[in-house]
Amino acid sequence: MFKFSNNLVSRDEGNGILELKIFGSIAFGQESSSLGLNAMDASRWISIIDKARKDKKIFGLLLRINSGGGNMVASQELYNAIKRFRDSGKKVVVSIAEVCASGAYYIAAPADVIVANEGSIVGSIGVFMQTIDATELLKKIGVKPSVIKSVQYKDILSPARIMTDYEKEALQKTVDALHEQFVSSVIKWRAERSSEKTIRSIANGLIYVADEAKGYGLVDKLGDREQAKKEIADLTQLDYENLVIYDASRYYKTNDILNDILRSIPLSSVFSKWIKDAVLASMKQTIIETIETSGADQKLLQP
Repeated sequence: MFKFSNNLVSRDEGNGILELKIFGSIAFGQESSSLGLNAMDASRWISIIDKARKDKKIFGLLLRINSGGGNMVASQELYNAIKRFRDSGKKVVVSIAEVCASGAYYIAAPADVIVANEGSIVGSIGVFMQTIDATELLKKIGVKPSVIKSVQYKDILSPARIMTDYEKEALQKTVDALHEQFVSSVIKWRAERSSEKTIRSIANGLIYVADEAKGYGLVDKLGDREQAKKEIADLTQLDYENLVIYDASRYYKTNDILNDILRSIPLSSVFSKWIKDAVLASMKQTIIETIETSGADQKLLQP
């Protein structure tokens, strides 16, 4: 049986929970990091959660979060996946590492229990949009921009011109609408621990140390990952001392991991497509052979 550190397992060890690490920026289409199991494209996280929801061996989800947020829509889709998981009757516990802010808190909100370390940073509930005014700089360096557009406001965020008051008001309405979506979602799940008035008052973009966040109802308990494990074991009525914790590789094929690693390796544009494909195929086969000779679980090598 192929096993990971910290009591994580990848294959069938009986009933247990899934631990999923949400590390780094929450976005679609970003490159994966080490083995593709931590920071990854948000769509991969969503796929893993949906598969775990249908998995009869999985009784709960332990989300280990260390993220300052990311894209609004990616956060919303991940939030919806977690909501589906909980709506199925399964339990969700969040364990906050260093930071759970902005879009990361958005996805944490539906959890049954949110646990944070004493030094964790929580909050930053809000939405922003920005541009710069480079008109004076362009004048100084003698650059005169020219734009051709089909409609009046198509270049509304262009740094090459000054934004009008009307345009600022229009964009503010957009940001306010997105902010209301965020705040309403937090209120829906956290109002019982706090109140709508309190949540709206602290949804101002500020970050809070865990103990302060707990006072506002954004966090339920102070503690580390072990405390979060106890919470999920209690909620799922599984034995904490013998808790089976599956990691993302239960739903993540080795070929997917290898493809993510190889895609992250920069190759010069002088390579034609067929040369690049040949190089990647050769590297992939070498990695697979290395895994095979190391005696790893052959199930992990299935395409």
